[in-house]
Amino acid sequence: SNPGTSHADVSITFCVPGEEEESDIPFQFSGFTLFVDKRSQEYLREAVIDFKDDGLSRQLSIKAPHLK
Repeated sequence: SNPGTSHADVSITFCVPGEEEESDIPFQFSGFTLFVDKRSQEYLREAVIDFKDDGLSRQLSIKAPHLK
């Protein structure tokens, strides 16, 4: 939300097939498709999404250096 501003934030939301927006850009991965909001695409270049599993907890880490 609010890409390119000092209030920018990035998040990942699960959606079932058919809930994505027509303007979303699909990226195919093994087992799933990631949809990126078209107006956010330029701010997510060089972004890294990492799944961390330390045995006790699991979480997604998102680093987007061009978001703000």
